[in-house]
Amino acid sequence: MHTKSATAVAAFVHRHRGDLEPHMKAGWPDTLDASAASPSKNGSRAVPYLTTVSISVLDDTETLKHVASNESYFLNVTSPTTHITAQTIWGAMYALETLSQVIMFNDVTSAHTISHAPLEIWDEPSYPMRGIMVDSANHFIGVPAIKRLLDGMVAVKMNTLHWHLVDSYSFPMQVPSRPMLSRRGAWSNTTVYTRADMRAVQEYAQQRGIRVIPEIDVPGHAYSWGLAYPDITVECPKIHTTDIGPINVVPLDPTKELTYQVLEDVLAETTSLFPDAMLHVGGDEVQYECWRANQDIQDWMKKNNISSEQQLEVYFEQRLFAMLRTHNRRAVVWDEAFTDMHDHLDTSVVVEVWDDPTLLERALRAGHDVLFASGWYLDRQVPYGNMTHWFWLDTWADMYAVAFPRAPAGGGRILGGEAPMWSEQVSDLSIDARVWPRALAAAERLWNQNATDHFDAAQRIGVHRCRMAARGIPVGPIWADYCSHDAQDVNIHQLSSSHHHSVNMTVGEMSALLVFIFLLGVAVVWVFAACFGVGFRVRGRDDTLNAQSVAAGTAGSVQHAKTNEDEVPLLAVGDTRPASSSFSRASRMAATPPPPPTSSSSAAVAAARSRSNTAASASARGTLDAQPAQRSLPKERLSSLDVFRGFTVALMVFVDETGAAFPPIDHSPWNGVRLADFVMPFFDFIVGVSLALSFKKFDLEDATTTPRVWPALRKATIRFLKLFILGMLTQGGIDIMNYDLAHIRIMGILQRVAVCYYAVALMEIFLPRNKKYRNYNETDTVTGWAVDVLHMLWRYKWHWFTAACLFATHTGIMYGVNVPDAFGEECGRGVLTPACNAATYIDRNVLTVEHMYFPANGGDKSGNDVTFQRLPECSTCSPGKCVPPEDAPAWCLHGPFDPEGLVSSLNAIIATVIGIHYGHVLRRVQSPKARIVHWTAFGVVQLVIGFALHFSGAFVMNTDLYSISYTLVTAGTGGVLLALFYVIVDRLHVGEWAWSGCRYMGMNAIVMYLCAEGDIIPYVLAAFYWNKPENNLANILWPTGVFWGDGDERPFKPTYNYQVMLWTLAYIGVWMLLARYLFLKRIFITI
Repeated sequence: MHTKSATAVAAFVHRHRGDLEPHMKAGWPDTLDASAASPSKNGSRAVPYLTTVSISVLDDTETLKHVASNESYFLNVTSPTTHITAQTIWGAMYALETLSQVIMFNDVTSAHTISHAPLEIWDEPSYPMRGIMVDSANHFIGVPAIKRLLDGMVAVKMNTLHWHLVDSYSFPMQVPSRPMLSRRGAWSNTTVYTRADMRAVQEYAQQRGIRVIPEIDVPGHAYSWGLAYPDITVECPKIHTTDIGPINVVPLDPTKELTYQVLEDVLAETTSLFPDAMLHVGGDEVQYECWRANQDIQDWMKKNNISSEQQLEVYFEQRLFAMLRTHNRRAVVWDEAFTDMHDHLDTSVVVEVWDDPTLLERALRAGHDVLFASGWYLDRQVPYGNMTHWFWLDTWADMYAVAFPRAPAGGGRILGGEAPMWSEQVSDLSIDARVWPRALAAAERLWNQNATDHFDAAQRIGVHRCRMAARGIPVGPIWADYCSHDAQDVNIHQLSSSHHHSVNMTVGEMSALLVFIFLLGVAVVWVFAACFGVGFRVRGRDDTLNAQSVAAGTAGSVQHAKTNEDEVPLLAVGDTRPASSSFSRASRMAATPPPPPTSSSSAAVAAARSRSNTAASASARGTLDAQPAQRSLPKERLSSLDVFRGFTVALMVFVDETGAAFPPIDHSPWNGVRLADFVMPFFDFIVGVSLALSFKKFDLEDATTTPRVWPALRKATIRFLKLFILGMLTQGGIDIMNYDLAHIRIMGILQRVAVCYYAVALMEIFLPRNKKYRNYNETDTVTGWAVDVLHMLWRYKWHWFTAACLFATHTGIMYGVNVPDAFGEECGRGVLTPACNAATYIDRNVLTVEHMYFPANGGDKSGNDVTFQRLPECSTCSPGKCVPPEDAPAWCLHGPFDPEGLVSSLNAIIATVIGIHYGHVLRRVQSPKARIVHWTAFGVVQLVIGFALHFSGAFVMNTDLYSISYTLVTAGTGGVLLALFYVIVDRLHVGEWAWSGCRYMGMNAIVMYLCAEGDIIPYVLAAFYWNKPENNLANILWPTGVFWGDGDERPFKPTYNYQVMLWTLAYIGVWMLLARYLFLKRIFITI
């Protein structure tokens, strides 16, 4: 045999090895006694065994099945060698299938036997095409389910898989030259057949002697095409004369050249993947009313002398068939194309009859080859005619009543038929039960046209369906019977021909999975290390002083510089080491503990430690008295920064809960800035301020010491990982502790904070700075202050140079990347719309849509927080969000979006650079007045530049794109607010009643954020209910509509306005009370 032929037969034998191996020693049926399995001593006749199968293929060159393939075979079952003779490898495969079926297991003798042997079987099918149509557009059918279907087809000698790939409701086929078709037209990005998927199905089928004929159904049923290319489809008025629905009737526009360009690309991709000589192009259910109602089409028809919509369809089909001829493909159409086109349909086109059986004879007389599908519809519970049998027989018995006419002389041929499995009511979970065992009836009728007695067939089906179950194919019974293989565990999610489930992942999905696994491993190590005192620190602030003095052994007290009104010692968040306001080397050396004593008594050591603790506590209070240490908050902390941090957390809660009730304070839908848009930049800004303070202990600023680079890098890396992991845990999944790794969100609020922190930390560690000493506290004039401000900026010039590079990169991407057309919008370079901006384009190609905030991930499937959905184009109540208008563009509902994406993070890092500059001023400048001047002047300059850029139109403020004007305005506002809080809190010490709650929240900001972001209170309230779970306290007390819809039946309904605001303020008050409790208990959780 030909090498490929031999390989194909060998592969077939290997796949059925479990069926054939027990049979290779099967005895003839006249030997029923198990003891007769070997020659007896008394000379009784030995049992003949089948030990060898000899296969002879006469034509070993055919490796791709076609309509003229010879599938006949001759099977001679003799002992000890059974001979198979076939013209092609396909006949040899069917002979092996028959051999596996004639061998039966004898329960009495526990042996495999062959009845009525020796046997001679000559067999061939009545029709060359015997198939099943599977529809994967109305419901996506996974590749494993399709492979299961192919395995079943092998068992019943079917040879054609008609794959209905695209339809109105989805376009799940990946077309690299037109990627928007599947990105916009598929149900989701996870329900798309990649090229690898389609090749896998084609190869799997070809190895089993099954042809794959794809179907691209046009010009009707084209709604999914229009999601990517709205110009090539026709909006259709509601049609009341059909039950197929308004979406299902949308056709292509035959008058547009773009239609044929897109269609050509789809056909080219289809023919490159599927080598079969036939290609199904649909042609069914074309609604002429849609073309008739379109004035542009009517004008085009008049201009081109086309008098009717029927002639317009002829025009379209003729152009379509010409495309197919260039690809060497023979067209197959549904019977409506035959009835609509009449004599204009070329006789080379195969007609598939599904509706009116009488059309079969008409098409044959017209010279068309035909396929028959009427009466074998597997999606129908009663496939054909009226109920003429008991109800449990109707699903298959009537298939035996289907009558085939004789092909007229000189007319077309009956090529065969197929059983269509439309998927409106089936999915991977149910398709097997709907196809099998009913498709066995169609398979037998097509193999043997004389098999019409369903009573006789019932016995065969009952036996054969048990054989199929033994192979792991989920086949149910047709009536009450017993099959030992019904009891085996069959997992239809994992079942395929090899009984394994393969997971196909994109590069983006694999990358996200690897990143998540890495971060999860880091989290495990982190938790393990925390058991030994590493990781989160939960301790009183005064304990940090005691810990420092204990570490000093008997060295005495920790050295501190004297604090006065012009010198405010600073301590960064999470820093467990008291920082001196003096930058002298002597101060640091004095604070360095000497080596521990080697021979001191335990009492002396205890006394020394006691003195050390007492001195440290006294020093923290700014006195030198010898009173015992008291539990008090050290004054070496910038309270205004705590207040600012807590204020930002409270602002986040406020805008999140009241934004829907008051759209003017919610996020700006696109361009512009509103109150909610300040929250994220404030976080980025505060991170920078805190970073400058927490890195003080690494001596990165002092020219007289060696910077502690690697300890600083280790601290930055660990904190980055902690923040990123927490972010993925809180915002990456569907819910807390509910993560779909295929759709986990990569970026988020804490993830962006982590990225900004780490990027600026690396700048702080590795970038050079001017370490020349300058006293910023000597001047008290405007000119002197101006010089000091400029000197401070020049001191960190490389920080600003890096920020300028980030801005240049962001601008280059936004205005330089050529974005392909999307959602029917003409894109290109510099188009900053929701559909066409380069930031989202890069995010959806790098992060992939599955791992972005909207629409596919767990962040918010309903899209309630997608800002651009409140634009007038997307909402009839803009700037609020409600029902979209009828002509809403596609991007309103399907546009990928991530407010914390990759490109926008570039300018977010600039906000953190601005923040670290404020921290540098705080460290270098000791005069409160000078600090205020530095901060305010720099903030005002940013505001002026930012507003100038915005109103000039050069760079419009946009929170989603994080434009440079938005960065400057929000960071400048943050700087001015920090100066204001510094004056009120740290200098004047007034109004404590107004800002103390924010201070408490700011000292445990990470706890407050995680609790508020995780909706802890609603979850707790939802645990308590009256009679029914839906009557829980969350539904009763939660006024912002988070947990209910229009059918709200709560005891009271607060009006959706200022009562919501008052409730939100009370909600913030609850968190402030919790933060105060933690403060009084001296519990401060930092990262």
